[in-house]
Amino acid sequence: MPMSRPGLAITSNYSKLPLITIQAVKELKAENDVLKARVAGLEQDREWHTSGAADLQTQALDIAMLKQQLAELRAAFTAARLDAAGVVAAGVPQDR
Repeated sequence: MPMSRPGLAITSNYSKLPLITIQAVKELKAENDVLKARVAGLEQDREWHTSGAADLQTQALDIAMLKQQLAELRAAFTAARLDAAGVVAAGVPQDR
């Protein structure tokens, strides 16, 4: 229905409304696709960083365990060397 004011007549052409609506939906879909891709990238980055932290924790535990094993092997090697030299742990020679 045309709106009118004194000296001014405004009319609406509703025949173009479906075309304008379709164009707006296309633009919103394109923007939505860009945002979805951005979110997917951010989630992938977060997952990578999170798994990287877990890997670092696992590696730190592995290193600690290997250091302990190395210390035990060194102690066993030193004890074997001393035993082969005829020295007991107290530093007193063994009777053979």
